[in-house]
Amino acid sequence: MRFDNAEFNVVGDRDGDFASTMRLVFQLEGYFSDKPRAKAYKVENNVLSILWSTDEVSVKFPTCLGVEEVIPIALAWLREAKYDAQPDHDGDNKKGWHIFQSRSNFYTIICSIEPRWTTYGK
Repeated sequence: MRFDNAEFNVVGDRDGDFASTMRLVFQLEGYFSDKPRAKAYKVENNVLSILWSTDEVSVKFPTCLGVEEVIPIALAWLREAKYDAQPDHDGDNKKGWHIFQSRSNFYTIICSIEPRWTTYGK
């Protein structure tokens, strides 16, 4: 049995790590189905959410999608997403991503994705 207050929270900046993280979150969602499938998506406040069911503001995909179909869509969205101002620190920044899931919305959302700067110190 799965507990109700689990959280998923990963930040990175490489496409390969993004793909691996998405595969993991879809695998974790396998608790609800043998083959978790994305049925819809929504973008609110610069956050892309992938849903396994629909809600009042979501947009349905033409067909249910598996993780391998969702990955390139999400990466394409990230490339066009608006990033906040770069962090000011003694080091470098790189455009990255934040994949997360809160138990408060897991009844409809597989995961949410937002643009996030990654920081590298000297």
